[in-house]
Amino acid sequence: MSNTVDGVIAELERMLRDPVWNQEHPAGSNHTAAGAEYGMNDVPWCDEGQSHAEKVAGDPAEHYASTVLDVADGRRRGIFIEGRLGGQRGDKLYIWGDKRGPHQPQHVERIKQVLADGDYLCIGCNVSDSIRYTRRQANILGFKRVPRDHETAPI
Repeated sequence: MSNTVDGVIAELERMLRDPVWNQEHPAGSNHTAAGAEYGMNDVPWCDEGQSHAEKVAGDPAEHYASTVLDVADGRRRGIFIEGRLGGQRGDKLYIWGDKRGPHQPQHVERIKQVLADGDYLCIGCNVSDSIRYTRRQANILGFKRVPRDHETAPI
């Protein structure tokens, strides 16, 4: 792959086509290959799937199975962008929801494309029990900006 961003997106798309990675076994169980990799099966696996794709693509960042820890890391390192605007291809997009409230992440997806109307085309793990493309515009907590090949993230 030409860079880490393209590599992560390519791996997510490969996982989307692979029934071993793209489905819960059994359906509705949160039991997945990503969960097995992290030793945390039967729990929500959106960040586990993203972290697996990062590792395969050679992303040197810390890998998390928890959206709360992932966002805390981004804030600590100064690579988390608060709010709905400003996402770029390859960023992790965090969604808040009713379970944790408007300031805590509940779900994460990867931005594949910023659309002309400002919405985001994303690839998300654990979306209706599988990996899917989504269109996001609301309930966005913020973005974790992954370093591009020519950049070094703060530690």
